[in-house]
Amino acid sequence: MRLHGYPDLEQHIAEHRAFSARLAQLEEQAIRQDVSLHIIEFIKQWLMNHIGGSDQSYVPCLRTMPIV
Repeated sequence: MRLHGYPDLEQHIAEHRAFSARLAQLEEQAIRQDVSLHIIEFIKQWLMNHIGGSDQSYVPCLRTMPIV
């Protein structure tokens, strides 16, 4: 995406960083309580929303780029 100048790259990176940060919070909570269902639901929702939304938004942009 960087190689092809995807215009929303920084936003996309921010989404991945927020995902990682939330997982770290849930991991910290897991020390004190069972959060396994919260983790499963969070990951499920994030994957559906991110892959179904954010990842799909860069497909048209990359399809217009030459193969390097």
